[in-house]
Amino acid sequence: MKMRFSTIRGRFSALLLALGLLLGSGHAARAQQGAAVQGLGPGIHPVLVVAGRTGSTVRMELYLNRVDVPALIGSYQGEIGYDTGALTLNRAELPRGITGAWNEVSPGRVRFAGITIQGVASGPVLVLDFTARGPVAAEGFTLRMKEVAAAGDYANLAPRLVAREHPILSNTPAS
Repeated sequence: MKMRFSTIRGRFSALLLALGLLLGSGHAARAQQGAAVQGLGPGIHPVLVVAGRTGSTVRMELYLNRVDVPALIGSYQGEIGYDTGALTLNRAELPRGITGAWNEVSPGRVRFAGITIQGVASGPVLVLDFTARGPVAAEGFTLRMKEVAAAGDYANLAPRLVAREHPILSNTPAS
């Protein structure tokens, strides 16, 4: 019997809810801070933030900034591309409170997916650690979001995504 993705996602969400209730969900009360980018119009804007740089190691966080979008992000999946001539991926991770996975499918291409019953208000949805061989620029990245759904009812938020050739890059750490 073939199951539809939406059926699997619904069952997975129910499982996460049950686990969260069992374990106490202490991380839900933790305040999340978002990337501060001014002048964005309505929609969901992918923003890469250079969260830290130590020597040649660069820590980057991917945010899905919501402007005039009241629904919290409940699930998402996408692919980020980066310039392998300038960057080498050391590791990636999903932030605490988000269940999912990432995979470097080929050099310079990372696919990722995450789900959370609490919803993401303004925190990062993916954290990447790179070794950089020079400056980090927005032109060195591509981002394709394949799915973005609201927390709770999993309404499709993909039409609210603001498409750009390259994600917005902020050198100001999230505050």
